[in-house]
Amino acid sequence: DIFVDQMNKQTLDDGTHYELSFGYQLVSLIGFSDALRLGRVFGDEFPAEYSEKMRLQFHAIVKAMLPNGDTPNVNDGKLLDVKNSIKPFVDLFLGDDLLNFAVWGDKQSLSLPNFTSVHFQNAGFVLFRDGWSENSIAGFFDGGKFGKCHNHEDVIRCHQHEDKLNFLMYIGKKNVICEAESYAYDTSKMRYHVLSSAGHNTALVNGKGQSRLCNNHWDDSMLHSVENVVFKDFGEVEFASALYNEGYGEDAKLDATHERNIYFVKKPMQGSPYFIVKDILSSKDEKSFDIVWHYNTNKLDILDNKASCDELTTFFAGELGDITQYFGSSEPFAGWKANSFTQGDFAPIPTLYYNVKAKTAEVIFAFVPNIDGEFFVESVEYLDGVITVKYKNGEKLTIDY
Repeated sequence: DIFVDQMNKQTLDDGTHYELSFGYQLVSLIGFSDALRLGRVFGDEFPAEYSEKMRLQFHAIVKAMLPNGDTPNVNDGKLLDVKNSIKPFVDLFLGDDLLNFAVWGDKQSLSLPNFTSVHFQNAGFVLFRDGWSENSIAGFFDGGKFGKCHNHEDVIRCHQHEDKLNFLMYIGKKNVICEAESYAYDTSKMRYHVLSSAGHNTALVNGKGQSRLCNNHWDDSMLHSVENVVFKDFGEVEFASALYNEGYGEDAKLDATHERNIYFVKKPMQGSPYFIVKDILSSKDEKSFDIVWHYNTNKLDILDNKASCDELTTFFAGELGDITQYFGSSEPFAGWKANSFTQGDFAPIPTLYYNVKAKTAEVIFAFVPNIDGEFFVESVEYLDGVITVKYKNGEKLTIDY
């Protein structure tokens, strides 16, 4: 009864775990599966609902699989090698096409899943992808819940990060737009950094980050509640949108709203699939807004309205901002990425702060993969609420929503 009760209390309707961490989701599934196996050995069968919720959680892990075979490193979870993580459990669900694809799809002629991008409605996640190959383009958008926190009084051991609206991008196996990741449970600056908004790709207001932990609560109804994340598939473009308005600063009293709109140009007229991000920032009075972007590279060049590295070119449009690049900075503590949970195992990466001082501002970022070292987009413009992307072949794309 204890295991059944916990399964019901920890599983959201979309198959994600209530801590909203794929790493800790697998940890809980190991315990749940051990109980199921013991029950079968001793003839004490669990209710069908129990095993079906386990299946739902394993399916969620597969649905979140990236081109490199891992899941996104959400909150304090670590990168999960999906194939090897779920392989020990597939025998519990014989004949399951999705799990079989994840484990043996590269060695057997198994059918690809009949879906690509996934909207996790209860968690508020969107996983964009143009296909299931290791060369696919993918993105991860976190627009939803903070998650169940077990350590409100001990911030450094809280598994949740202040990262609503965080966006990550993958070109094939590489996480090109990354974050500070997860780090050892110590009291270092790096531990606090990976928990903070500054360690993610979202906005700071007057230098302060989000503060959902101080007002966080959890009840079982949140397992079933649908997050206010819009997701639409328009064919050529997939669209997702969410906003944060729960306060900034340690006491969450700094008032501002950040709306983020993601456009996945899945079937472009030229070149590779790419992403456009439109950020709308607003407050009752003028604020200093910093939009933060982490790049998983050693060198980032900024020239005019573009930032370029080997794999990616970023175009800036809309409200003009001041751009500062940090690379292993101690003050402010910025431009760092953890390599593992091991103490001291972190390294500098280029991190952009795009600063706008205004009451309201609309800023566009287009993340365009380079093909053979060249970008296929000529320019990106934003005027009167319309995004216009001009390709080098003369074609253009307009987005007015």
